[in-house]
Amino acid sequence: MIFSLKNLTTLAAEPLNPWEGDWLPKLPPNAVTDKKARGTWMNLPTTEYNAYSGFEGVNAGRRVNGDASEDGNPPRNHHAFAVDYDFPLSDIEVDSAVARMSVKPNWVEKSLSGNWRLVWLFEKPVPMINYAFAVAWLESLDQILPFRQMAGVDESAVKAPERYLTNGGIWRKLHDDPVPFSLLLGHYTEVSRKFNWTDSGLGVTVPLDVAAGKLKELFPRFSEWEGDFVLDSQGPSFWVDGSTSPKSATVRPTGLQTFSAHASKSFYDWSELLGAEFVKQFKKEELGKAVENIFFDGHNYILRNDQSQWLWNTKDDLSLFLRCKRGLTDRRAKGASFTQVESALMLIRDTALVASAGSFAGYKKGLMTNNGNRYLNIHNRDVMQPAAEKVAWGPQGDFPFLSKFLDGFFSSPDQLPFFLAWLARFYKSSFFRDPRSGQAVFIFGNVGLGKSFINTGIISPLLGGHADANKFLLGSDAFNSEMFDYLFWAIDDGTGTTSQMMRERFAELVKMLVANRNFMSNEKFRKAAMVQWQGRISVTGNVDAESLRRLPAMDISMREKVMLFLAAPKRADGFVFEEEKETRALLARELPFFARFLLDYVPEPQCVGEEVRFGVREYHEPSLLMEANLSSTSATFGEILDESLREYFCVRDEEADFWSGTALQLHKMILSDLTLTEAMRGTNVQQVARNLAQLATKGSFKIDVGTDAHRRIYKIYRDDRFPKKPRLAPIPQSAKFAATTTS
Repeated sequence: MIFSLKNLTTLAAEPLNPWEGDWLPKLPPNAVTDKKARGTWMNLPTTEYNAYSGFEGVNAGRRVNGDASEDGNPPRNHHAFAVDYDFPLSDIEVDSAVARMSVKPNWVEKSLSGNWRLVWLFEKPVPMINYAFAVAWLESLDQILPFRQMAGVDESAVKAPERYLTNGGIWRKLHDDPVPFSLLLGHYTEVSRKFNWTDSGLGVTVPLDVAAGKLKELFPRFSEWEGDFVLDSQGPSFWVDGSTSPKSATVRPTGLQTFSAHASKSFYDWSELLGAEFVKQFKKEELGKAVENIFFDGHNYILRNDQSQWLWNTKDDLSLFLRCKRGLTDRRAKGASFTQVESALMLIRDTALVASAGSFAGYKKGLMTNNGNRYLNIHNRDVMQPAAEKVAWGPQGDFPFLSKFLDGFFSSPDQLPFFLAWLARFYKSSFFRDPRSGQAVFIFGNVGLGKSFINTGIISPLLGGHADANKFLLGSDAFNSEMFDYLFWAIDDGTGTTSQMMRERFAELVKMLVANRNFMSNEKFRKAAMVQWQGRISVTGNVDAESLRRLPAMDISMREKVMLFLAAPKRADGFVFEEEKETRALLARELPFFARFLLDYVPEPQCVGEEVRFGVREYHEPSLLMEANLSSTSATFGEILDESLREYFCVRDEEADFWSGTALQLHKMILSDLTLTEAMRGTNVQQVARNLAQLATKGSFKIDVGTDAHRRIYKIYRDDRFPKKPRLAPIPQSAKFAATTTS
């Protein structure tokens, strides 16, 4: 029996052999030749065609889909085995391969791509335990069905019980004899023996002597079991009415597997056999299970509740939890030294001690090691899942709205490759929960161009949300733990750095967050935790003078840590934003494809290099870089220094080639000009030294730094801003004015 779908969107499945019927006339012309168009058409809910599978779900009227979750429909029976081949072969080559097979397929199908499929029909359906068992079964079928005798097996399809194959419409019958059930059953027994019954969602393990005692109480026919009741032993299906075979059941760690034709399914876990209450009580008595996923940080006990929220508990709170939720008792048993609750608390302290618990955004969830210490990562936010297939950029691609927006957003075409390289590194490392550091991004432009849209509409949903970093980075929020729950921090238009001191603090925090990875996370009423964070910061702003004050001073220590991007002053490609509702719908549809694009993206050569510290070479839009340099503290000091040196070289010492002295001496020289006193207000000697170093780095002045025995000496050279006055040629004296000698 084959189960078929009308399209790849529907959930409804029906018994229908794919070789019966005339299918090709139902195909639109482009669906025959264009695989992408065919995929799109087959995913339309209005399409009525045929896609098939040899699996039958627990609900036979629904398509097979994953495991036994709320929306899942795991495989229950396997009726036929279809193998897809992704390699072009001639008819002669196919026939030759089939001739070599000891167990031959019943049907040969030519797929719409021009390749081949082979289908083996089973004499009787093979029962599946669950999804994991079906995968294990498929992975081992080459041991009895020689489908690898033909080249080009699509390995991913072979191992996917949920995969439905689009009917190729051209079928050739080879013979009527199905695969004998005796052959299938022998292999099924071997797969069952090797299957991991304990880690496949099939219930809990119970000691077999405990299970045997309870089964004896519940089922009189259990007495028919001959021999020991041990793992992999066989006996009758004593709990199934009408079953008479003496060897139809096999003992597994988590229950009993049955081959009885009278059974409604092929596996019964211990809860079904022994009773849910019995198994529940048994679980309560297992101390190790009782303390699972409970941790201790030296102050509090940390556990996750039924809503997957992490909670910090006192000893009393946890004792209550262990009694009410885990079924432990605080009464001391006869002859025992400790109660179950006391033993559980001690076990947690001994085996589940962590240095702290915090949100290590983007790192592997659960226990992790950092600098030799164990930490509990409570981070729960996941990045957006990408589309499954490779995608294309552009108007004919899979995310035309987003690609058009980005194509025309920047003021120059050289910026987009750097932005995509930066974002791809960020998304890719976050997707694999293998964080990699990267630059902070500054995006400036006119109002209404989509700067905030990049932050909150594109990057934020891709990375599982964002934190509004305004208060934290501007120093008004001391409790920052919620910040480290997000990989992406955004600062959007409207928040100014109102003073030079605040601007400098903002720049230093950005520099620290980019360069470091270890931070102290503070939350009220909780132990401060050291966490690792390697996320990203994105700052957007308008191009007015006040907004541009957000630009950091671009000294040598800052340059590699930031990207500076500038939006085009006006869109020239006709792009306009849709209404908010339509835009949300576009993003919901296109972002998974954009995520796949980023996952597969290979940066252009100019964006990377072996010497690049943060994986992607920094980019600084020239006009923004100039603005950052001119707006810096050192630039302001440079104007003062320029004025003071003009006085020195052009008035005080017209012949000097350089000024030389200490920062203190320079400070005093500048202040000796009363016209500069007000400009120097608040600038101390240390700041003079720091500004000189920054000006030297930028090349604003030619400055050499040396030392004598006790001091740092600065030498500032004259340049063409301070030209020497030309020497006048000596005027020859007339003879009549010559000196006379008196006798």
